[in-house]
Amino acid sequence: MNLINHKDTEPKLQILPEKNSIRPWELDTCPISGLPITRKPKWTDLKFGTDHYRVTFSLIGNIIILVKTWGYSNIYTTKEYFSYLEKFVNEVLPDGEQYLLLEDYSNHTGASFKAKNYYINYQKNNNKIKALIFYNTSPLFKIMIKIGKRLTQKNDLAEIVDNYESAILLAQNILSGKKYIKDKEKIIKKTSDKNVKEEPVIHDALEKNNEIKKTYSGEEINNHVNDLLKFMGEINWDYEGIDIDESKISSLSLFKPLYESISLIKQDFDDILQEKDRSEQAIAEKNRFNKLRAEIWKLAADTSLSEDILIQKILNKVGPVLGVSRACYNIFTGKDPYKSDLKCILEWCDK
Repeated sequence: MNLINHKDTEPKLQILPEKNSIRPWELDTCPISGLPITRKPKWTDLKFGTDHYRVTFSLIGNIIILVKTWGYSNIYTTKEYFSYLEKFVNEVLPDGEQYLLLEDYSNHTGASFKAKNYYINYQKNNNKIKALIFYNTSPLFKIMIKIGKRLTQKNDLAEIVDNYESAILLAQNILSGKKYIKDKEKIIKKTSDKNVKEEPVIHDALEKNNEIKKTYSGEEINNHVNDLLKFMGEINWDYEGIDIDESKISSLSLFKPLYESISLIKQDFDDILQEKDRSEQAIAEKNRFNKLRAEIWKLAADTSLSEDILIQKILNKVGPVLGVSRACYNIFTGKDPYKSDLKCILEWCDK
């Protein structure tokens, strides 16, 4: 994920490395289950008019729908995604059968606050879906999905697994009514030496064969922790976005998921503040017009005012509230409005 300056709500699409070698959206047969995979050009690389998001649909077997997503989701692309999903379901499942949905998030770089809410609310009310399985998700997405499960009565609808192999096996077990136990992603150990002061050592391990990629000493871990705390302390919550040197992030592989998660949380916080500002502006505008209406009714109830004076006072009230430079009271010069000109007889002008 690119963590440089999240001020843009629609970052350009970045093609990131896949997290595993199986790319089922490019295959005709599933290498795990042996099920046929149906692919069509019209289901492939749908961009919905944007350059920061694309999605590909595939059908595995008869009722397992696979969705591969690249890029960043906003409210527009999310609505378009579900609109197309409904068309896809009606095309491949014309009899209204329930389906299983597999979503690969290895290249999904994030989603706006509104997009997340819309996604959750849609799936909560989706009666056609039998199960929703996410795989290759970021740490933050895992947290959000788990929170979403706690907040909905359909808390058994969504599952999170590590990779495509686990996802398709889980889908098959759901269809057959069996249970599935997920494997752990990380191996965390403590090592000690009798002649050396004991200190924690964290091993990043590959899921299948526990091949160690990198080992961090206690001193290195402390340095990474201090860098992370410094980064968190330098976030300016009064301004939109996060500015950070991407080259430094690449060297902080131990806590890189945390940097990504903090960045997404800050982005959601910015979206919430923007929504708050818009709501406050809408309320202020509504209150302003309510006050204007009350003042006009008060003037109209004053029987001591002549017609011209009443109209002038109303213009004096309306003009500043509407934010215009001039407010006029016009009359037709003749009896037939279609053959007459308009003439301004009273006006208010901004000084």
